Amino acid sequence: MAEILHDQAMREQAQVRDLMRGDGRLAFPEPLESAFVAQHDRESRLLLRRAAIWLMLSSTLIGAVQGFFIWRLTPAVNLVHDLIVWTVGFWVILSALGAVLLCAVLEGWARYFVLVRAVSSFVSVFAILLACWSLHDRYFANLAGYMVTLIVLVVYGFSRQRVWPAFFLVQTAALAALGVGLLYGRLPSWLEMGQSFVMASGFGTVLGALLEYRDRQIFLQARLLTLEAEQMARMAQHLDGQARRDRLTGLLNQHYFRELLDREWERARREQEPLSLLIIDARNFRRFNERYGYVAGDRCLAALARVFDGVMKRQIDLAARRQDDEFLLLLPNTPAAGARKVQERIEEGVSALTILHEDEADTLLHVDIGVATMTPHIQQEPTDLMAAATESLRLDKTSTVDTSIVW
Repeated sequence: MAEILHDQAMREQAQVRDLMRGDGRLAFPEPLESAFVAQHDRESRLLLRRAAIWLMLSSTLIGAVQGFFIWRLTPAVNLVHDLIVWTVGFWVILSALGAVLLCAVLEGWARYFVLVRAVSSFVSVFAILLACWSLHDRYFANLAGYMVTLIVLVVYGFSRQRVWPAFFLVQTAALAALGVGLLYGRLPSWLEMGQSFVMASGFGTVLGALLEYRDRQIFLQARLLTLEAEQMARMAQHLDGQARRDRLTGLLNQHYFRELLDREWERARREQEPLSLLIIDARNFRRFNERYGYVAGDRCLAALARVFDGVMKRQIDLAARRQDDEFLLLLPNTPAAGARKVQERIEEGVSALTILHEDEADTLLHVDIGVATMTPHIQQEPTDLMAAATESLRLDKTSTVDTSIVW
Protein backbone atom coordinates (compact mmCIF):
# COMPACT_ATOMS: atom_id res chain seq x y z
CA MET A 1 0.00 0.00 0.00
CA ALA A 2 2.83 2.38 0.86
CA GLU A 3 4.49 1.66 -2.50
CA ILE A 4 1.22 2.39 -4.34
CA LEU A 5 0.86 5.73 -2.53
CA HIS A 6 4.49 6.54 -3.30
CA ASP A 7 4.02 5.77 -7.01
CA GLN A 8 0.87 7.90 -7.16
CA ALA A 9 2.64 10.82 -5.48
CA MET A 10 5.59 10.57 -7.88
CA ARG A 11 3.28 10.53 -10.90
CA GLU A 12 1.39 13.55 -9.60
CA GLN A 13 4.65 15.43 -8.99
CA ALA A 14 5.75 14.73 -12.56
CA GLN A 15 2.36 15.89 -13.84
CA VAL A 16 2.50 19.11 -11.83
CA ARG A 17 6.03 19.87 -13.06
CA ASP A 18 4.95 19.31 -16.66
CA LEU A 19 2.01 21.68 -16.18
CA MET A 20 4.30 24.32 -14.68
CA ARG A 21 6.48 24.11 -17.77
CA GLY A 22 3.42 24.27 -20.03
CA ASP A 23 2.29 26.84 -22.55
CA GLY A 24 0.02 28.95 -20.36
CA ARG A 25 -3.04 26.75 -20.60
CA LEU A 26 -6.02 27.70 -18.45
CA ALA A 27 -7.21 24.17 -17.71
CA PHE A 28 -5.83 21.21 -15.77
CA PRO A 29 -6.63 17.51 -16.05
CA GLU A 30 -8.84 16.12 -13.33
CA PRO A 31 -8.67 15.98 -10.36
CA LEU A 32 -6.32 18.99 -10.35
CA GLU A 33 -8.89 21.18 -12.11
CA SER A 34 -11.57 20.53 -9.49
CA ALA A 35 -9.06 21.16 -6.70
CA PHE A 36 -7.98 24.44 -8.30
CA VAL A 37 -11.56 25.66 -8.81
CA ALA A 38 -12.48 24.86 -5.20
CA GLN A 39 -9.37 26.59 -3.83
CA HIS A 40 -9.78 29.55 -6.17
CA ASP A 41 -13.37 30.10 -5.02
CA ARG A 42 -12.33 29.87 -1.36
CA GLU A 43 -9.60 32.45 -1.88
CA SER A 44 -12.06 34.68 -3.74
CA ARG A 45 -14.40 34.61 -0.76
CA LEU A 46 -11.56 35.48 1.60
CA LEU A 47 -10.42 38.38 -0.60
CA LEU A 48 -13.92 39.84 -0.90
CA ARG A 49 -14.50 39.33 2.82
CA ARG A 50 -11.43 41.38 3.68
CA ALA A 51 -12.39 44.13 1.22
CA ALA A 52 -16.15 44.10 1.88
CA ILE A 53 -16.42 47.38 3.78
CA TRP A 54 -14.06 49.21 1.42
CA LEU A 55 -15.97 47.96 -1.63
CA MET A 56 -19.36 49.02 -0.27
CA LEU A 57 -18.12 52.45 0.81
CA SER A 58 -16.29 53.18 -2.45
CA SER A 59 -19.22 51.96 -4.58
CA THR A 60 -21.66 54.05 -2.59
CA LEU A 61 -19.41 57.09 -2.86
CA ILE A 62 -18.93 56.72 -6.64
CA GLY A 63 -22.66 56.27 -7.21
CA ALA A 64 -23.61 59.16 -4.95
CA VAL A 65 -21.11 61.55 -6.55
CA GLN A 66 -22.25 60.62 -10.04
CA GLY A 67 -25.87 61.06 -9.02
CA PHE A 68 -25.09 64.42 -7.46
CA PHE A 69 -23.48 65.70 -10.67
CA ILE A 70 -26.40 64.45 -12.73
CA TRP A 71 -28.78 66.28 -10.39
CA ARG A 72 -26.79 69.52 -10.50
CA LEU A 73 -25.64 69.60 -14.14
CA THR A 74 -28.31 67.87 -16.21
CA PRO A 75 -30.69 70.26 -18.03
CA ALA A 76 -34.13 70.41 -16.48
CA VAL A 77 -35.75 68.77 -19.47
CA ASN A 78 -33.74 65.57 -18.94
CA LEU A 79 -33.20 65.75 -15.18
CA VAL A 80 -36.02 63.56 -13.90
CA HIS A 81 -35.49 60.86 -16.51
CA ASP A 82 -31.71 60.70 -16.15
CA LEU A 83 -31.85 60.84 -12.37
CA ILE A 84 -34.33 57.96 -12.24
CA VAL A 85 -32.25 55.91 -14.71
CA TRP A 86 -29.08 56.46 -12.74
CA THR A 87 -30.71 55.84 -9.36
CA VAL A 88 -32.28 52.56 -10.47
CA GLY A 89 -29.04 51.40 -12.10
CA PHE A 90 -27.04 52.43 -9.05
CA TRP A 91 -29.25 50.51 -6.61
CA VAL A 92 -29.34 47.43 -8.79
CA ILE A 93 -25.55 47.33 -8.99
CA LEU A 94 -25.15 48.12 -5.29
CA SER A 95 -27.64 45.37 -4.37
CA ALA A 96 -25.81 42.88 -6.57
CA LEU A 97 -22.49 43.78 -4.94
CA GLY A 98 -24.05 43.54 -1.48
CA ALA A 99 -25.39 40.06 -2.21
CA VAL A 100 -21.92 38.86 -3.27
CA LEU A 101 -20.30 40.35 -0.18
CA LEU A 102 -22.91 38.78 2.11
CA CYS A 103 -22.14 35.37 0.63
CA ALA A 104 -18.45 36.07 1.20
CA VAL A 105 -18.87 37.26 4.79
CA LEU A 106 -21.58 34.92 6.11
CA GLU A 107 -20.42 31.30 6.43
CA GLY A 108 -23.98 30.05 6.17
CA TRP A 109 -24.28 31.60 2.71
CA ALA A 110 -20.94 30.34 1.43
CA ARG A 111 -22.57 27.57 -0.60
CA TYR A 112 -24.34 30.20 -2.71
CA PHE A 113 -21.24 32.32 -3.35
CA VAL A 114 -20.38 31.06 -6.85
CA LEU A 115 -23.99 31.27 -8.08
CA VAL A 116 -24.63 34.69 -6.55
CA ARG A 117 -21.35 36.05 -7.91
CA ALA A 118 -22.26 34.90 -11.43
CA VAL A 119 -25.80 36.33 -11.26
CA SER A 120 -24.54 39.60 -9.75
CA SER A 121 -21.91 39.97 -12.48
CA PHE A 122 -24.55 39.48 -15.16
CA VAL A 123 -26.99 41.90 -13.50
CA SER A 124 -24.30 44.57 -12.92
CA VAL A 125 -23.08 44.59 -16.53
CA PHE A 126 -26.65 44.49 -17.83
CA ALA A 127 -27.76 47.37 -15.58
CA ILE A 128 -24.79 49.67 -16.24
CA LEU A 129 -25.08 49.19 -20.02
CA LEU A 130 -28.78 49.99 -20.03
CA ALA A 131 -28.22 52.99 -17.77
CA CYS A 132 -25.41 54.27 -20.00
CA TRP A 133 -27.52 53.94 -23.15
CA SER A 134 -30.69 55.37 -21.58
CA LEU A 135 -29.27 58.67 -20.32
CA HIS A 136 -30.46 61.60 -22.51
CA ASP A 137 -27.66 63.95 -21.62
CA ARG A 138 -24.68 62.89 -23.75
CA TYR A 139 -22.09 64.22 -21.33
CA PHE A 140 -23.32 61.94 -18.56
CA ALA A 141 -23.91 59.11 -21.01
CA ASN A 142 -20.23 59.30 -21.95
CA LEU A 143 -19.30 59.59 -18.29
CA ALA A 144 -21.37 56.49 -17.56
CA GLY A 145 -19.29 54.76 -20.22
CA TYR A 146 -16.34 54.95 -17.84
CA MET A 147 -18.48 53.19 -15.25
CA VAL A 148 -19.14 50.48 -17.81
CA THR A 149 -15.40 50.05 -18.21
CA LEU A 150 -14.91 49.95 -14.43
CA ILE A 151 -17.61 47.36 -13.79
CA VAL A 152 -16.52 45.12 -16.67
CA LEU A 153 -12.94 45.16 -15.38
CA VAL A 154 -14.18 44.40 -11.86
CA VAL A 155 -16.06 41.37 -13.19
CA TYR A 156 -12.95 40.11 -14.98
CA GLY A 157 -10.46 41.01 -12.29
CA PHE A 158 -11.45 41.84 -8.75
CA SER A 159 -14.35 39.39 -8.55
CA ARG A 160 -11.72 36.66 -9.16
CA GLN A 161 -13.87 34.68 -11.54
CA ARG A 162 -12.09 32.47 -13.99
CA VAL A 163 -11.71 34.12 -17.37
CA TRP A 164 -14.07 31.95 -19.43
CA PRO A 165 -17.03 32.13 -17.02
CA ALA A 166 -16.46 35.90 -16.73
CA PHE A 167 -16.29 36.26 -20.53
CA PHE A 168 -19.53 34.30 -20.96
CA LEU A 169 -21.35 36.37 -18.32
CA VAL A 170 -20.19 39.72 -19.71
CA GLN A 171 -21.05 38.88 -23.31
CA THR A 172 -24.41 37.39 -22.35
CA ALA A 173 -25.26 40.49 -20.29
CA ALA A 174 -24.31 42.73 -23.24
CA LEU A 175 -26.51 40.75 -25.64
CA ALA A 176 -29.40 40.91 -23.18
CA ALA A 177 -28.93 44.68 -22.79
CA LEU A 178 -28.85 45.08 -26.58
CA GLY A 179 -32.06 43.09 -26.82
CA VAL A 180 -33.81 45.29 -24.29
CA GLY A 181 -32.39 48.40 -25.93
CA LEU A 182 -33.65 47.24 -29.30
CA LEU A 183 -37.08 46.59 -27.80
CA TYR A 184 -37.31 50.10 -26.34
CA GLY A 185 -35.36 51.93 -29.04
CA ARG A 186 -32.42 52.90 -26.79
CA LEU A 187 -29.50 51.37 -28.69
CA PRO A 188 -26.07 53.02 -28.34
CA SER A 189 -23.98 54.30 -31.18
CA TRP A 190 -21.26 51.92 -32.28
CA LEU A 191 -18.68 54.50 -31.30
CA GLU A 192 -19.99 54.57 -27.73
CA MET A 193 -20.15 50.78 -27.71
CA GLY A 194 -16.54 50.55 -28.86
CA GLN A 195 -15.28 53.18 -26.43
CA SER A 196 -16.86 51.63 -23.39
CA PHE A 197 -17.85 48.01 -23.62
CA VAL A 198 -15.78 46.51 -26.44
CA MET A 199 -12.47 47.97 -25.24
CA ALA A 200 -13.23 47.10 -21.62
CA SER A 201 -14.26 43.57 -22.56
CA GLY A 202 -11.12 43.00 -24.65
CA PHE A 203 -8.80 44.41 -22.02
CA GLY A 204 -10.71 42.57 -19.29
CA THR A 205 -10.32 39.25 -21.08
CA VAL A 206 -6.56 39.72 -21.27
CA LEU A 207 -6.42 40.87 -17.65
CA GLY A 208 -8.57 37.96 -16.46
CA ALA A 209 -6.45 35.46 -18.40
CA LEU A 210 -3.22 36.83 -16.91
CA LEU A 211 -4.64 36.80 -13.39
CA GLU A 212 -5.96 33.28 -13.76
CA TYR A 213 -2.67 32.06 -15.21
CA ARG A 214 -0.86 33.57 -12.24
CA ASP A 215 -3.32 31.91 -9.84
CA ARG A 216 -2.88 28.58 -11.56
CA GLN A 217 0.90 28.81 -11.34
CA ILE A 218 0.67 29.67 -7.64
CA PHE A 219 -1.68 26.71 -7.15
CA LEU A 220 0.74 24.35 -8.94
CA GLN A 221 3.68 25.62 -6.89
CA ALA A 222 1.74 25.15 -3.66
CA ARG A 223 0.61 21.69 -4.76
CA LEU A 224 4.16 20.69 -5.64
CA LEU A 225 5.42 21.90 -2.26
CA THR A 226 2.66 19.92 -0.55
CA LEU A 227 3.51 16.76 -2.48
CA GLU A 228 7.22 17.15 -1.74
CA ALA A 229 6.47 17.75 1.96
CA GLU A 230 4.28 14.63 2.04
CA GLN A 231 7.02 12.65 0.32
CA MET A 232 9.59 13.87 2.85
CA ALA A 233 7.24 12.96 5.69
CA ARG A 234 6.74 9.46 4.27
CA MET A 235 10.49 9.04 3.84
CA ALA A 236 11.09 10.22 7.40
CA GLN A 237 8.40 7.86 8.66
CA HIS A 238 9.89 5.01 6.66
CA LEU A 239 13.39 5.71 7.95
CA ASP A 240 12.06 6.07 11.47
CA GLY A 241 10.28 2.75 11.11
CA GLN A 242 13.45 1.12 9.80
CA ALA A 243 15.43 2.54 12.71
CA ARG A 244 12.92 1.02 15.14
CA ARG A 245 12.83 -2.45 13.57
CA ASP A 246 15.18 -5.36 13.23
CA ARG A 247 16.24 -5.76 9.61
CA LEU A 248 16.19 -9.55 9.56
CA THR A 249 12.89 -10.32 11.30
CA GLY A 250 10.93 -7.08 10.86
CA LEU A 251 10.16 -7.09 14.58
CA LEU A 252 10.84 -4.14 16.86
CA ASN A 253 14.42 -3.70 17.95
CA GLN A 254 15.41 -3.90 21.59
CA HIS A 255 15.84 -0.15 22.16
CA TYR A 256 12.45 0.86 20.80
CA PHE A 257 10.82 -2.06 22.62
CA ARG A 258 12.24 -0.71 25.88
CA GLU A 259 10.61 2.68 25.22
CA LEU A 260 7.25 1.03 24.61
CA LEU A 261 7.69 -1.20 27.66
CA ASP A 262 8.21 1.87 29.86
CA ARG A 263 5.10 3.49 28.36
CA GLU A 264 2.92 0.40 28.81
CA TRP A 265 4.28 -0.09 32.33
CA GLU A 266 3.16 3.40 33.36
CA ARG A 267 -0.24 2.89 31.78
CA ALA A 268 -0.71 -0.48 33.49
CA ARG A 269 0.33 1.02 36.83
CA ARG A 270 -2.07 3.94 36.38
CA GLU A 271 -5.01 1.72 35.39
CA GLN A 272 -3.99 -1.25 37.56
CA GLU A 273 -4.03 -3.74 34.71
CA PRO A 274 -1.91 -6.88 34.36
CA LEU A 275 1.07 -6.75 32.05
CA SER A 276 2.61 -9.95 30.70
CA LEU A 277 6.05 -10.43 29.17
CA LEU A 278 7.36 -13.47 27.32
CA ILE A 279 11.06 -14.07 26.63
CA ILE A 280 11.55 -16.68 23.89
CA ASP A 281 14.86 -18.36 23.22
CA ALA A 282 15.62 -20.69 20.30
CA ARG A 283 17.00 -23.80 21.98
CA ASN A 284 20.63 -24.66 21.15
CA PHE A 285 20.65 -22.09 18.35
CA ARG A 286 24.41 -21.70 18.32
CA ARG A 287 24.74 -25.39 17.42
CA PHE A 288 22.08 -24.87 14.72
CA ASN A 289 24.22 -22.15 13.13
CA GLU A 290 27.34 -24.25 13.37
CA ARG A 291 25.67 -27.27 11.75
CA TYR A 292 23.56 -25.59 9.05
CA GLY A 293 25.24 -22.24 8.51
CA TYR A 294 24.30 -18.66 9.23
CA VAL A 295 22.09 -18.29 6.16
CA ALA A 296 19.89 -21.14 7.37
CA GLY A 297 19.98 -19.58 10.82
CA ASP A 298 18.70 -16.28 9.47
CA ARG A 299 15.87 -18.05 7.64
CA CYS A 300 15.01 -19.88 10.87
CA LEU A 301 14.83 -16.62 12.87
CA ALA A 302 12.64 -15.01 10.21
CA ALA A 303 10.29 -18.01 10.36
CA LEU A 304 10.08 -17.72 14.16
CA ALA A 305 9.25 -14.02 13.82
CA ARG A 306 6.34 -14.92 11.52
CA VAL A 307 5.04 -17.29 14.19
CA PHE A 308 5.16 -14.52 16.79
CA ASP A 309 3.32 -12.16 14.46
CA GLY A 310 0.68 -14.82 13.96
CA VAL A 311 -0.04 -15.37 17.64
CA MET A 312 -0.45 -11.66 18.41
CA LYS A 313 -4.19 -11.01 18.07
CA ARG A 314 -4.27 -7.34 19.05
CA GLN A 315 -2.55 -4.22 17.74
CA ILE A 316 -1.39 -3.37 21.26
CA ASP A 317 0.66 -6.59 21.50
CA LEU A 318 4.35 -6.02 20.80
CA ALA A 319 7.08 -8.35 19.57
CA ALA A 320 10.80 -7.57 19.43
CA ARG A 321 14.14 -9.22 18.78
CA ARG A 322 16.32 -8.90 21.86
CA GLN A 323 19.50 -10.71 20.90
CA ASP A 324 20.59 -13.06 18.12
CA ASP A 325 18.25 -15.91 19.07
CA GLU A 326 16.13 -14.28 21.78
CA PHE A 327 12.76 -12.55 21.36
CA LEU A 328 10.38 -10.53 23.53
CA LEU A 329 6.58 -10.43 23.50
CA LEU A 330 4.73 -7.81 25.54
CA LEU A 331 1.02 -8.38 26.16
CA PRO A 332 -0.71 -5.36 27.76
CA ASN A 333 -3.84 -5.98 29.83
CA THR A 334 -3.22 -9.71 29.74
CA PRO A 335 -3.40 -11.90 32.89
CA ALA A 336 -1.23 -14.93 33.50
CA ALA A 337 -3.78 -17.35 32.02
CA GLY A 338 -3.85 -15.38 28.76
CA ALA A 339 -0.05 -15.26 28.65
CA ARG A 340 0.13 -19.06 29.07
CA LYS A 341 -2.29 -19.49 26.14
CA VAL A 342 -0.02 -17.34 24.00
CA GLN A 343 2.90 -19.48 25.15
CA GLU A 344 1.08 -22.62 24.06
CA ARG A 345 0.24 -21.12 20.65
CA ILE A 346 3.89 -20.19 20.14
CA GLU A 347 5.04 -23.70 20.98
CA GLU A 348 2.46 -25.18 18.61
CA GLY A 349 3.43 -22.75 15.86
CA VAL A 350 7.13 -23.53 16.21
CA SER A 351 6.43 -27.26 16.16
CA ALA A 352 4.36 -26.80 13.01
CA LEU A 353 7.40 -25.28 11.28
CA THR A 354 9.18 -28.65 11.58
CA ILE A 355 12.60 -27.03 11.27
CA LEU A 356 15.28 -29.73 11.24
CA HIS A 357 17.72 -29.57 14.17
CA GLU A 358 19.66 -32.80 14.50
CA ASP A 359 21.19 -31.80 17.84
CA GLU A 360 17.74 -32.12 19.47
CA ALA A 361 16.30 -35.43 20.66
CA ASP A 362 13.45 -35.39 18.14
CA THR A 363 15.62 -33.64 15.47
CA LEU A 364 13.31 -30.59 15.42
CA LEU A 365 13.89 -27.01 16.53
CA HIS A 366 12.19 -25.98 19.80
CA VAL A 367 12.01 -22.82 21.88
CA ASP A 368 12.24 -22.12 25.60
CA ILE A 369 9.79 -19.52 26.90
CA GLY A 370 9.88 -17.50 30.09
CA VAL A 371 6.57 -15.95 31.15
CA ALA A 372 6.03 -13.25 33.78
CA THR A 373 2.88 -11.31 34.69
CA MET A 374 2.67 -8.28 36.96
CA THR A 375 0.14 -5.69 37.97
CA PRO A 376 2.59 -2.86 38.62
CA HIS A 377 2.63 -0.85 41.82
CA ILE A 378 4.57 2.23 42.77
CA GLN A 379 7.63 0.39 44.15
CA GLN A 380 8.16 -1.69 41.03
CA GLU A 381 9.96 -0.89 37.79
CA PRO A 382 9.88 -2.39 34.28
CA THR A 383 13.22 -4.05 35.06
CA ASP A 384 11.43 -6.15 37.67
CA LEU A 385 9.14 -7.60 35.00
CA MET A 386 12.14 -8.24 32.73
CA ALA A 387 14.02 -9.94 35.57
CA ALA A 388 11.03 -12.13 36.41
CA ALA A 389 10.65 -13.22 32.78
CA THR A 390 14.39 -13.94 32.57
CA GLU A 391 14.19 -16.08 35.71
CA SER A 392 11.17 -17.91 34.29
CA LEU A 393 13.16 -18.60 31.11
CA ARG A 394 16.03 -20.02 33.18
CA LEU A 395 13.64 -22.29 35.03
CA ASP A 396 11.96 -23.39 31.79
CA LYS A 397 15.28 -24.59 30.43
CA THR A 398 15.84 -26.78 33.51
CA SER A 399 12.30 -27.85 34.46
CA THR A 400 9.32 -29.60 32.91
CA VAL A 401 6.65 -27.93 35.08
CA ASP A 402 4.92 -24.56 34.63
CA THR A 403 7.58 -21.95 35.27
CA SER A 404 5.55 -18.79 34.68
CA ILE A 405 5.95 -16.14 37.38
CA VAL A 406 2.99 -14.09 38.56
CA TRP A 407 3.35 -11.07 40.86
